[in-house]
Amino acid sequence: MPQFEYPAVLLLLLGLPVLWMRRTRTEAAVPFPGILNFNPKRTGLRQRCVRYLPALRMAVLAFLIFALAKPMLRPLRILNATRGLAIEIVVDRSASMSTQDMKYDGVTMTRLDAVKLISRDFIFGDGRGLRGRPNDMVGLISFAANPVTLSPLTFSHETLRPSIDSLQIATTLDDDGTAIGDAVALAAARLHVTAGAARNDREGRLIILITDGENNLGDRTPEQAVALAKEWGVKLYAITIRPESVGQRHEREIEGAMAALSERTGGVARTASDGSALQAIYREIDRLEPAHLESLKRFDNDRALTWALLLALILLGSELALRETWLRKAPA
Repeated sequence: MPQFEYPAVLLLLLGLPVLWMRRTRTEAAVPFPGILNFNPKRTGLRQRCVRYLPALRMAVLAFLIFALAKPMLRPLRILNATRGLAIEIVVDRSASMSTQDMKYDGVTMTRLDAVKLISRDFIFGDGRGLRGRPNDMVGLISFAANPVTLSPLTFSHETLRPSIDSLQIATTLDDDGTAIGDAVALAAARLHVTAGAARNDREGRLIILITDGENNLGDRTPEQAVALAKEWGVKLYAITIRPESVGQRHEREIEGAMAALSERTGGVARTASDGSALQAIYREIDRLEPAHLESLKRFDNDRALTWALLLALILLGSELALRETWLRKAPA
C-alpha cells in the first residue's frame, strides 16, 4: 500500500464524477439526427469505441492526480558495504617538525615535508610499495597547541590533497606546542561518531599519529585519550619521528611510552629515522587486513510515482492517437 506525501491532493479525484456527469448532460444547441437513430442494431465497433474516448481522458486525469499526491512505497534501505578502514591521520605541526633532517630518496627535507609527501603516497599510492587506500574513509587532523580538523572522514580522497598541502608549521608561541592527548581524543571522537551508524561499528577504525615530541599541552593526557579510543574500539598506531634518536635515553623512554599506549588499543608504535623508514611503516599498515565498514543509506522508493506518470502518458497518447486516426470524427 503506497503512502502519499501530499494526501490532500487525492480529494481532487472526487471532482472526476462531476466532470463526467456534466459531459454526459451536455446537449447540442441545435440537435441533428444521427445515423445511430436510423439503424441502431447495426452499430459498428468504431461507433461503440468512440463513446469511451472521454473515459480515457478521465483515466489520464485520475493518474495525474495520483502522481501529484506523490505516492511512495515503503522506503528502500540499502546497505552499502565497503571493505576498508576508517582512518584518521593525525600530524604534529609543532615548531620542531620544521627541523630539516629527514632524508628521503637522496633529498634532505623538513620532518613535516617528509610526512606530507609520504602520507600523500599512503593515501593515493606511489606506484611502488604503497598501493593507496581507495576503499578507506580517511580524515586529517593537525595539531600543535590545539588540534584542528583539516578534512573530515571521507571517501572523496581528492579533497584531501589540498588539506595535506595546507599543513604548515606553527608560527607563533601561542600556537606552538604538542597537545597529543587532545589530538588523539578528537580523532577518536570523529571515528566514533562517523562509524556510529555502521552496523559493525567496533571494527576498522584507526588513528595514525605522527609526532616528533611528547605531550606538553592540552586538556587531556595521552593516557586519557587512549582510554577513550579503547572504549570506542579505535586502534592507535603511533609513529615517532626520530632522525637522531640513537642512544638517547629520554627519547627511548618516550618511544616506550608510545608503544605502551598503542598496545592498549591493539595497535603498535614505530619509530621513523628517515623517509624510507616512514614509508616502511606505512607499508606495514597498508598490509593490514581491512575490516568491513558498513553504512546504511535510505532512498525514497518512488516507483509508484513513476508508474502513475507513465500510465498517464500512455493513456493520453493513446487517446490522442485514436481521436486523430481511427476514431476521428468527420468535420461538420
